[in-house]
Amino acid sequence: MSNGPIEVLVLGFPGNQFSGEILPELARLVDNGQVAILDLEFVAKTLDGDVVTIEAVDLEDAGWAELTVVPDGDYVDNEDFQDVADMLEPGNSAAVLVFEHLWAKNLVSALAGAGGVMLFNARIPAFDAIA
Repeated sequence: MSNGPIEVLVLGFPGNQFSGEILPELARLVDNGQVAILDLEFVAKTLDGDVVTIEAVDLEDAGWAELTVVPDGDYVDNEDFQDVADMLEPGNSAAVLVFEHLWAKNLVSALAGAGGVMLFNARIPAFDAIA
């Protein structure tokens, strides 16, 4: 069984201003079979600098738990949380999203079937491409 590429996004929310507006779009991507969310975690840094972590599966009332379609997808660990926390100023938070690009599974299979290998892969963040 081939797998699509797995990607990690760290999405920052300055001032802990998270409105949940990305939830419907993430749900659409999952429902359309474009991505599978493997892990989703939240990291916040309090104004005192303390680090708080929350797993999406613990946020059932907020609708996040339904997006995590792979059980026990523990891709993010304590070291990763600390790395993300180091990126944050006090009073800010981030979502750590680990997902598989399902749309690429057939391409990966075809490449392997043709005896090909991936020589290089790069991603230009959307905000950089716009600039």
